[in-house]
Amino acid sequence: MLQRLLAIAALAHARRGGDFTGVNFGIRGEDFVLLAAETGHRKGPLQYAADGSGAIRRVDAGAVLSCVGHQGEADDLAAFLRESLTAYRLDAGRSCPAKAIAHFLRREIADRRRTDGNTPELRALLGTVDAEGAALTWVDESGARADLSYGAHGVGAPLVLGLLDEAYAPALTRDEAIDLARTCLDVLRRRYALAVDAARIVVLAATARRDATQTATSRVFALRRA
Repeated sequence: MLQRLLAIAALAHARRGGDFTGVNFGIRGEDFVLLAAETGHRKGPLQYAADGSGAIRRVDAGAVLSCVGHQGEADDLAAFLRESLTAYRLDAGRSCPAKAIAHFLRREIADRRRTDGNTPELRALLGTVDAEGAALTWVDESGARADLSYGAHGVGAPLVLGLLDEAYAPALTRDEAIDLARTCLDVLRRRYALAVDAARIVVLAATARRDATQTATSRVFALRRA
């Protein structure tokens, strides 16, 4: 009987896509939004290498997305969101408003859970920049949504949020936000039960020049809102 229960639990765990062992977090400034994420992903005890391209995805000219959870489902969600926003831009002749993108993402995650209970769970952070300013949207696996100054997902989220609670300020500059993100990643490497070997940091701003810098521990990309 016990073996049967363990087998059922393992099957349910696999269908959900496993625990949220990845880590991502975001910081919103006055005119920019920063997302940071672990570039590798795990399934149970296995660590999968990754080049970092899927850790944070650009889904529109002024929107970047990072998900924690099943990577195949995250790839599918990002591709669907990017294609839908491209279709909107071609049809309407303008980019989709940032608030509409956030609502669309929330509804899509919720609908996937409602229509198929076996769909692997995802948690997402969406960073947007438009004429109204920068925004950071937090969405959990059930489709609950919140607009935050900073937020995090994954098993390392409590450590990150503890640091951000003390160090975050609304007037943070981009360089200060990047330094703060690197501090969070360093703490995760030292205290995380499953070491964060590599991470990607993306800064999206309306006036940032396109730039890329490689470091020993993380990659920093500054993106300009097109």
